[in-house]
Amino acid sequence: MEIETELRGLLDAWMTSIKEKDVSFVDRVMVPGFRYTHFTGETYDLEGYRSLYEALAEDGGTRIQRVDVDVRPLADGAVGLMTGEFLGEHTYADGRTEKEDVRFLCVWEKSEGEWRAVELQVVGRQPAAPSG
Repeated sequence: MEIETELRGLLDAWMTSIKEKDVSFVDRVMVPGFRYTHFTGETYDLEGYRSLYEALAEDGGTRIQRVDVDVRPLADGAVGLMTGEFLGEHTYADGRTEKEDVRFLCVWEKSEGEWRAVELQVVGRQPAAPSG
């Protein structure tokens, strides 16, 4: 239960860093070899993810409506697998607004007593197919 509490706390800090436009969070919490797969399929290393974060911070802001998450410890507690859903809305500098309704998977590793994000993959949720 301790691992789940710690990683949920880090996810809360991550969401707060988005709302508060705190780009320094990326360097504090991601490993140097961090990889991010965007819901468009594009992949980024740590530097690329930091650039996305910086662009996000320059925009109008992100309103987080809901984040649901499940955490599973692996490798005797040295690794945490986090899966979840994110629902939010992002306003760009030009005033455009875009809804984000995505599922995500994040791999965390604990090294020297600290949890660090290793990989984040995000996929857009598909609308339900019409029945009948």
